[in-house]
Amino acid sequence: MFPCHGPGPSLVFMDDVSYATSSSLGGPYIKSSRPLLVTGDYGVTAPGGTASVDGGGHLVFHARCESDGLSRCMFQVGWKFENREVLVT
Repeated sequence: MFPCHGPGPSLVFMDDVSYATSSSLGGPYIKSSRPLLVTGDYGVTAPGGTASVDGGGHLVFHARCESDGLSRCMFQVGWKFENREVLVT
């Protein structure tokens, strides 16, 4: 939740996707020193909302569409987990 600075909703734009890892579901979690995806990776702008399955394979996420720069499109990249880091392939 982002704080509202005045009446009405606040809209916050992010330009990266970060992640954290843990050896157990309950934590503690350690945030990665680098983002998973950032604006410019794979030619995308404002990536967010990632989803995947356990163990690697395909990572899906949304980012701005090239056609109008306002709509969101879905993208897919490969990924793997190595030495407590997520590597996009």
